[in-house]
Amino acid sequence: MNISKNISKFQKIAIYFFIYAFIGWIGEEIFCIVSTHEFVKRGFLFGPICPIYGYGAIMLILFLKDYKNKPIRLFFLAAILFSVFEYITDFFLQALFATRWWDYTGFFLNINSRITLSFSILWGVR
Repeated sequence: MNISKNISKFQKIAIYFFIYAFIGWIGEEIFCIVSTHEFVKRGFLFGPICPIYGYGAIMLILFLKDYKNKPIRLFFLAAILFSVFEYITDFFLQALFATRWWDYTGFFLNINSRITLSFSILWGVR
């Protein structure tokens, strides 16, 4: 029995959202533990999810599905698309909550401390 036939498109997107939001939270925690040597609660929600990763993954899945067989183009489009999304998200979160949820000050080639080349490359690799 193929379980995916019984799941609607919306349900698949919701599942992808929570999977990637959870994986993003794990990545954030590992990064913080390695860099600060302590557990730091990441994000503003309760529970182990970072929505930016879920939304970003859904955006990449929906908009870049036609580039699966073009890995170089997929890499650059994913890196650029998610970086723009990350920049805009940080701008609006800062405007709404008057706080910075992430800060790339000190990172190589950062733009207004909102995005940085190293994470843009990571988003491209995704």
